[in-house]
Amino acid sequence: MFSDSSWFVIPEDLRSRLHEPVTRQDCSRLCNHIVNDWKMILRRLHVEEAVLDNIDANHLRANEKCFQGLLEWTRSAGTQGATIENLCNALKAVGCTEVIKKLSPRGMI
Repeated sequence: MFSDSSWFVIPEDLRSRLHEPVTRQDCSRLCNHIVNDWKMILRRLHVEEAVLDNIDANHLRANEKCFQGLLEWTRSAGTQGATIENLCNALKAVGCTEVIKKLSPRGMI
């Protein structure tokens, strides 16, 4: 379960989505904000290194690498594994807690 910390509070409207699958729109909301950490985030989500290498080689722009990587994770993990909660845990693990707010409807770009 995603645990709150005293310095980061999950937006209430996002709490209701924790067990929902990550959508294409969610991936789009995040990709411009995690360009420096995309590989570490995807590793936390158990995306294989070979997949990361292929994404890295096939796409020039960092935000597109992020987007394609997140889409690949959603496809491979399925709706049970590719949840908002799992994505939030990965973001938190690599220190991208502020980006979690982008998953909230109020945090839209």
